[in-house]
Amino acid sequence: MTYRGYVKNGVVLINDPVRLPDGTEVSVCPVAGSHPDQAEACGDVDSTFWQTLSVPALAEQQQVPPAQSLEDLAGDWPEDESLDDFFESLHRDRT
Repeated sequence: MTYRGYVKNGVVLINDPVRLPDGTEVSVCPVAGSHPDQAEACGDVDSTFWQTLSVPALAEQQQVPPAQSLEDLAGDWPEDESLDDFFESLHRDRT
């Protein structure tokens, strides 16, 4: 679970009420971009994961090629199975 907050006078204040018992040990990691020189303090957490990117920027970062045709956007469903089979499978997977 992640809780968001801020630091005031050297004390971490959480935005919303938290139901943790007194004495619970927590780990605090600065939000990427809020204090760049402290992002490394997060250890193995890659601070770039928490950056908010636009869809085009994310696609560029992940090297997603642009669609050339509508077929590029089609799902991976066997052509020999009917639409009813698709809906049945979808319903089964969601229950």
